[in-house]
Amino acid sequence: MREDLKKLGLTENEIKIYLSLLKIGETPVGGIINDLKWHRQIIYNALDSLEKRNMVTKTIKNKIYHFKIADPKIIVENLQKQELIAKRLSKNIAVELKKSRHEHEINIYDGREKIHRFFVNAFKGCPINSKIYILFGTAYKFGEILGEEFLYGEYERIRAQRKIYSKLLASELSRSEFNDFYKKINARTRETKYLPYKSLNPVTTLILPNSIAYEFFFEDPFIIEIKNKNLRDSYLEHFNLLWKIAKK
Repeated sequence: MREDLKKLGLTENEIKIYLSLLKIGETPVGGIINDLKWHRQIIYNALDSLEKRNMVTKTIKNKIYHFKIADPKIIVENLQKQELIAKRLSKNIAVELKKSRHEHEINIYDGREKIHRFFVNAFKGCPINSKIYILFGTAYKFGEILGEEFLYGEYERIRAQRKIYSKLLASELSRSEFNDFYKKINARTRETKYLPYKSLNPVTTLILPNSIAYEFFFEDPFIIEIKNKNLRDSYLEHFNLLWKIAKK
């Protein structure tokens, strides 16, 4: 019970006094003082806070204040009120963000944990049955940076849930490693073509429905995401031109 009260936002003093009242029952402050051996003012401060939460009620009997635990259903009612406030606040913030949004937004994700978060958020933000486009890239380095647990777990699971299909353009030099890579994942949701380039580009460009991302997966890996519709559409046009001359 102590841990649950803590999760509700009660301080350590409030928790101890609440549990003391629960044990003693209705009592003046003196009963709590005898139980906890605390200074009277500390107890009054905590009781005042618990009253504001409607978790403790106060009555006067023989000109002395008595305190007792309020109906526990009030805890649920308080949370329901907070949920309503949180939903209203979230809605208002979203409206303000749309008003103040610039034409573009740039985000940087460095390190494995942040890179994982980028892919989770990017895929969850894709409409179901979306297509994503990947320009260049190396399968081995991609798998190394993401890690097998994430790549074959959450990464593939979210892609499958959102029914995301990808088209990849890679250098002919990468054909063998992508063939090996596709043996471990769902290759049916991926289409790959190869360009006759005899070099490997260290930067992979990922074209998402509403943004593009540059992936640098060598030393100190990072991703730069740019949310700009015109830039995204321009890259997609470039991708489609290369797709026509690439070979399966």
